[in-house]
Amino acid sequence: MRLAGVVAFALVMAGCTRHEVEPLSLWIPPGAVAPEGVKKYRSGSADLTFELTLRVTELDEVLQSLNQQAATLGWQRLETEWDRYGPPGWRTFQGGGVIRPGPPVETKHWHGVWQAADGARAEDRLSASRSAGDEAFAVIGYAPYEPAADR
Repeated sequence: MRLAGVVAFALVMAGCTRHEVEPLSLWIPPGAVAPEGVKKYRSGSADLTFELTLRVTELDEVLQSLNQQAATLGWQRLETEWDRYGPPGWRTFQGGGVIRPGPPVETKHWHGVWQAADGARAEDRLSASRSAGDEAFAVIGYAPYEPAADR
């Protein structure tokens, strides 16, 4: 399993303090590219965008890794608007949006939010898409972090 033991995309280590997001606390999996790196802000918040390619079988492994890493660090997963549409996992939405010429595109989305005991929050917003017949999904991720003091 390529993603076994993958560190979560965007979980923040419990020891981080306001104005400090070190050591690098927004993590990405092997093979991901973060063109702009972690952006840190005066408030102590930070965010990161990244891209990677995953096979169909790896999509659920990523979500399991995120939740396991969060639990290991003592972070609690919070319910999101996505959870109202069924059990936790990738969501596929049909219809709407722009219809592109060419082969059909399969798109999946996922949103996770975790909170530390001190109130800090970390999120992952993932979008995965592939053209009909492609084996792998192109995944784009956005991972913001908000320290407890900003809440």
